[in-house]
Amino acid sequence: MDLIEIKNILKRDVPLHYREDFSALAVFRDTNTQQNLEIPVEFSLETNAFGNKSVEVSLKTSVDYPVDPLVELIKNHILSLDKVRKIR
Repeated sequence: MDLIEIKNILKRDVPLHYREDFSALAVFRDTNTQQNLEIPVEFSLETNAFGNKSVEVSLKTSVDYPVDPLVELIKNHILSLDKVRKIR
């Protein structure tokens, strides 16, 4: 599966200044069937005292595919969106 985009990103209010929580849809393309699959996700961006960012992702539905590679694709995409300030 290939990650196409993360869309409908909605920020949730969190009382912590170093953490941001979001919900979104991750759109994947199944390389075998060439069909798109939209997976609801929740993720958080947390900044530590040194300014490093960490991402936690949870899929909100079950998928018939290994979860770890999908989560890793989503994490990398979120970090790249954050670098160019596309998440806020």
